Amino acid sequence: AFVVTAIDNLGNDIVAGRAHDFRVAMFRQDPLSGACSPSGNYSASAVKVWLRRAVSDPGAAAPVLRSTAATSSVSPGNALPAGNNFSLPFINGVADFSLEASDVGRYSLQFHDDSLSFSEQVISGGSASFFTVRPFGFSLGVTANPAAEDANGGVFIAAGSDFSLTVTAVAWQAADDSDDNGAPDGHAPTNSDPGDNANLSDNMPLASFGLETPAETVTLSHRLVAPATGTGSFLSSTVVDARVVTNFTNGVGTTSAVYFDEVGIIELQAAVSDGDYLGAGGFSLLSASQSGYVGRFIPARFSLNNNRVDAACSSVIAYSYLGENFALAYQLEALNSLDAIVSNYQGAFVKLGGSRGAISAGARDAASAVDLSARIDSAAANLLAASTFNWNSGTAQINTTLHVNRASAPDGPFQAVDFGVLVSDSDGVSFAAADLTLDVDNNGSNDFALIGSSGLRFGRLRLGDAFGPETHNLPVNFLVEYWDGRLWRRHLDDSCTSIVRSAISYPSGTIDNPANLNIALGSATTSGSYAAASASDIQFIDGDAGQFFSAPGAGNTGSFAVDIDLNLYPWLRYDWDNNGSYNDSALPSARFNFGSYRGHDRIIYWQEVLH
Repeated sequence: AFVVTAIDNLGNDIVAGRAHDFRVAMFRQDPLSGACSPSGNYSASAVKVWLRRAVSDPGAAAPVLRSTAATSSVSPGNALPAGNNFSLPFINGVADFSLEASDVGRYSLQFHDDSLSFSEQVISGGSASFFTVRPFGFSLGVTANPAAEDANGGVFIAAGSDFSLTVTAVAWQAADDSDDNGAPDGHAPTNSDPGDNANLSDNMPLASFGLETPAETVTLSHRLVAPATGTGSFLSSTVVDARVVTNFTNGVGTTSAVYFDEVGIIELQAAVSDGDYLGAGGFSLLSASQSGYVGRFIPARFSLNNNRVDAACSSVIAYSYLGENFALAYQLEALNSLDAIVSNYQGAFVKLGGSRGAISAGARDAASAVDLSARIDSAAANLLAASTFNWNSGTAQINTTLHVNRASAPDGPFQAVDFGVLVSDSDGVSFAAADLTLDVDNNGSNDFALIGSSGLRFGRLRLGDAFGPETHNLPVNFLVEYWDGRLWRRHLDDSCTSIVRSAISYPSGTIDNPANLNIALGSATTSGSYAAASASDIQFIDGDAGQFFSAPGAGNTGSFAVDIDLNLYPWLRYDWDNNGSYNDSALPSARFNFGSYRGHDRIIYWQEVLH
């Protein structure tokens, strides 16, 4: 009988596209010892050879058998040929040959010698079991993949969005298998360097892959390349598991419904689904292949959460003075296309914050439809410079301070101003159209995401002159006022304003020195007092500081001035010098006089006539 054995360094692991060494021997049984061994006298020069295909075999082209001792080859058919078809010289009962399959398959080799020149019986036999010819590997082609290697690489697609790829079963090339182990260099699952993979895109496709009975399939998986600390990522599909590629044509399978749910860079892995290609068992694992870098995946959009406007004052109603700082606070969430937070939006993969991206603010008064966006402080026009960022697992709490500038003349009040933000990171990721709920320019198209609402008022600080008898306390009008559209009113809603003592100057100096509160008049003193004061500042209640000067006593008359510096309070300035600029940095000096009398209640008019 003929016995076929593999003498290749890969043994029975046969890889499409690679030549494998085999030996066929004509065995005979010794009539005395009963031992079987190659017959040293057998020297046939040609035999018949054919394939016996397994039921699962896809019916690909036959392999090429080449004689080692003779320059002859044959592609055997599927049945016993009529005559010898393979010139294969046997020496001492043994002949070596190579088998090179251009496609996958499962079959056995059968040899036949019916010449009766050596034996009175037909000599037949071959491989004891079926050989499996497996793919060398799988070339993975991801459509439009920029193959970013780090967070600075090109943008691929939004996390959670479907992408397309092809899986091609390919044949062996010597350049891709430097250690001749039958596996593509750098494609082992244990290799964590996506840049170290042998290029399989130029290898010959195996046209019969996927035509097996039953058809073999390939399952896709992935590993996260970056960020290194990323978590919670998975490869999935929007249809019945599109990660299993089934529709192979000419060795090429496609899928267009897989997605990666996170930000970052991945490497795809492809392997035979059942881990046992046509009965090859563990050899099938050697066909597993990797894609190299796939990405960069970015967020699909941002969303707002826990947003609010923190007005400068909310003692009665929420409002801020025009020109006064207030805060916008909101939480930004980076989402994928499935509206889930992408926790890998972290580190270098964050493209919003510092000098990256842009956040702009808009404002519109709901009652008057006045667009106030252009009056938002230019220093905070790009709110990135005025915001505090602390991204944590795809979420950032943003705290921004800004103000709306005063006009050249008093205007307002703006009772319900809607504030919004527009966010765009350096990759162009922004809010979804449905999240834009504020139309600041009143053109019928929403252009900002609403944060919240608050009032805005044009304010001023006023310190009025006062006079009265030296025997009574002298009340003073030290008030915060606002423009109501027609005239100035005491701001009854203001119990928030405070003025630092160092901004208030009495005759002896600023009143952060308590001794300067005392003013000499005659042989006594008068002292300034306020309704609410701390060691550092003077507070207003219902718009009034509640200021008065104590009575110096009979005969202690005189006058003095008090000055207020408004350098720290640009939102409380006014055009006191009537030069058209509502930005006077100090109040006019206020005069206070003890020793003036108001007269009798029944006197309507009093005029002093001098001679």
